[in-house]
Amino acid sequence: MTLCMDLKICKTNVSYIEEAVVPMQKQNENLNQNEQQKLGTYMGYKFETVCTLNKPWEASSRTEIETREGNIVDNTPQYASVVRYRIGEVRLILGGEVDCVWDYKPEPPESPLSHYVELKTSKSQKSPKDRSIFERHKLLKFWAQSFLLGVPKVIVGFRSDSGLLQSIRTFETQKIPGIVRQPSGYSPWNANIAISFAEGVMKWLRMNIPKGDAVWRLQFRGGEGVEVYKLPETELCFLTKEFMEWRKSQNPLKEQRG
Repeated sequence: MTLCMDLKICKTNVSYIEEAVVPMQKQNENLNQNEQQKLGTYMGYKFETVCTLNKPWEASSRTEIETREGNIVDNTPQYASVVRYRIGEVRLILGGEVDCVWDYKPEPPESPLSHYVELKTSKSQKSPKDRSIFERHKLLKFWAQSFLLGVPKVIVGFRSDSGLLQSIRTFETQKIPGIVRQPSGYSPWNANIAISFAEGVMKWLRMNIPKGDAVWRLQFRGGEGVEVYKLPETELCFLTKEFMEWRKSQNPLKEQRG
């Protein structure tokens, strides 16, 4: 699997990063998926469809509640969460999608973070090996995504190979690192190390990528490492001209000093 991200570091030392969707790469990944993998992706979307309603429970009719298993799968409805925090010396403003809310989304100025929920699926665990794989790989991904966006709860549906939902378990995001820690003290991954690595990557990029108008691409291939290269000027920047003009208008003196 290949993950691409585009990076631009302005003269004001503000870094902008966005996940890059490379059409040819996406097409190749889809072609390389076998039928079982495609079915697994669909199962995840179906789980989200069955677990959610378009409005709060008390505002939904009996028919809407009882017939949602037959709803057409659509993975586009989602919430967008924007959070601000610090990782070591790096300050971040991060935006990302969230599957749903547990009960309702409060009106501003109340924060909706405590209401957000992520929905995931995984194969049922039939052996200690299955559990080890789940904790080493799946729980790490679930924790990282939800931790970064401030989502407090992850609900996982465990399914059979044929897609039959067999059990559901709710994980509190903050407790996931402790769940994978064994009585002996061994842990397949460490949350503090993961956070420190993220800080290290951000600091390295800011120290080594030139500031200016150029856009750089970070390409991560599992098991192969990370490649960083400059995109040609003919490729459009993910930051629009309107956004950059607005950004400069917010702090013109700082922009001029850069």
